Amino acid sequence: MISRHWSVNKFGMFGIDSIKLRVQGYKLSPSSGLQLQVAPLDIKTGERKDTVLYEANGLKLEGQKAYRNTDLYNLDLSEIGMYVKFSIPKVINGNNDLPVNLELTRKALQTVQEDLQKNDIQVSLDGASLSRLDLFRQEVLKNTFLDYVPVFDLLRGQRMNKRDYGTSFLFYNSAREVCFYDKDQERAMKEGRKLGTSSNNVRSEVRFLAHRPISKTGLDIASDILTNYEGLKTIYQEEVKKVIKEPGQVGRSLLVQEDLISEMEQIKEVSGKFGLREVKEHIQFFGVSSILDKVSFENYIQTVLEVSDHKNKRDLQRQVTNLLQSCFFSFKKTDQDIKNLYEELYLKFVA
Repeated sequence: MISRHWSVNKFGMFGIDSIKLRVQGYKLSPSSGLQLQVAPLDIKTGERKDTVLYEANGLKLEGQKAYRNTDLYNLDLSEIGMYVKFSIPKVINGNNDLPVNLELTRKALQTVQEDLQKNDIQVSLDGASLSRLDLFRQEVLKNTFLDYVPVFDLLRGQRMNKRDYGTSFLFYNSAREVCFYDKDQERAMKEGRKLGTSSNNVRSEVRFLAHRPISKTGLDIASDILTNYEGLKTIYQEEVKKVIKEPGQVGRSLLVQEDLISEMEQIKEVSGKFGLREVKEHIQFFGVSSILDKVSFENYIQTVLEVSDHKNKRDLQRQVTNLLQSCFFSFKKTDQDIKNLYEELYLKFVA
């Protein structure tokens, strides 16, 4: 039975999705339910560069890797160790559409461990090291996902790159990712069907991609997500805040036009000019909140014209006006302005 605990409280539907565990102290036997993949054969030398994957109790496994993939989990054993990856809600519900509560999270860990042991793979998951952790929050927004694209277009993550996939936006670096996407579209693609229109069922995910960034949150092993379950919300919030900052609290110094001029002058110094391309760079650099909360369109355009040495100021004014209208007003089919859209994203996915 699916727990609805997260769907009715202030924080919305929140929970853990996928985790990846590095297992130590495991024991295998000849009857362990693993598939062995050998290294490719070098035709010239007739050799295989197999690795000893496991050797104990009279059992020796040599190959490139051993694995076990089921509907519940994926297990990989290689020269760097044993890893088990699974989606907690999928173990419980058969899919990851809805989060589960603490009790069912505990049950998911037990279910995976029992299946491993049933197949003569003796492990203890509670003490396994966390090498990946995905947290998510799912909300029904007032508008469809595509209506928020102008906001996502201008957001930038702290020390993060960004990719736009149309129905999703990914902010990422080597340690972590923050992703926003149309959940109904994602589900439709997985099922091999087309969803005619964008939906308002939107999901945000925070993905820690290695043990080191996870450990900086105070988490270390699998049992930590059980003993610190309520604290996972704060961990999630701190990461999403790096992308969606609190409205009205970001870079207040930019309220002063002189500071805005200074920032534009810095870009001009690097580029050697300040035209339409540099205006785009400025908007992308500071993100949507640092524009909307601090200056009007008129003041922004006026500042651009002050800084720029463009030969045709009237032409530049027209180009910048069109750019701002393209960025900020492409959502006209809704009855909200972009500031309200931004504030809604903050309230739904951060607050």
